Formats: sequence, C-alpha cells, structure tokens
Amino acid sequence: MRLFVPPLKTVPRPDSPFVQWATVEVHDFDDVPEGLETCAVPAGLYAVLVHRGTADSFARTSELIFRDWLPRSPYQLAPRAFFEVLGPDYRPDDSDASEEVWIPIEPRVPGRSG
Repeated sequence: MRLFVPPLKTVPRPDSPFVQWATVEVHDFDDVPEGLETCAVPAGLYAVLVHRGTADSFARTSELIFRDWLPRSPYQLAPRAFFEVLGPDYRPDDSDASEEVWIPIEPRVPGRSG
C-alpha cells in the first residue's frame, strides 16, 4: 500500500510526498511485534478506482481521476490521506498490473470548489 500523507487538500502531483507500507488488516493493535509500526486508515467515504498498466503510466490515470472524473462527479476531495492497494504479485513494470486507488471523497458543497 502506498499511503499519501499528509492528507492532501489539493490534487496530488507526481512529486507529492508518500510513505510506502507493507500492510495487513488487523482488528486491533494489542500485539504489535517489536520493530513494526501501525498504520490506521481513516474511516470515511472513498472512491475506489483501478489503474491498469505499468507504474510509469500511472500519471495518465491520476490525471483522468483528478482532472476529469472528480470534477465531473458530485464529490470533492475529503481532508484524509488517500492510498493505493497493490496485490502480492504486483510488479511496477508489468503492463497487465492493476492497483486500487482509494480517493477520500465527500459530497460536494454547492458553490464551493474542492
């Protein structure tokens, strides 16, 4: 998973900061092994979109999401981090690769751009 932090208030750019995590879903943080950290994904409404292709081609998908889909949708970015979920066999150079892109959204407020 790539978790983009801090929560972005504007459309992310290719040079936006991110932290890469190897994660697994757990029910609590009671027994975290020494040397590991926790990563809690904030609850809320997310649009889940899929990028197919190499990592190098992700900029085009990002452009379609943030410059086309989002502005035309009834949603705006929510002030939470967004993330990508990469499968266990993901290879960034694989043209058949796919990854989920989780975008934090909230209903658009009339008269406000976001």
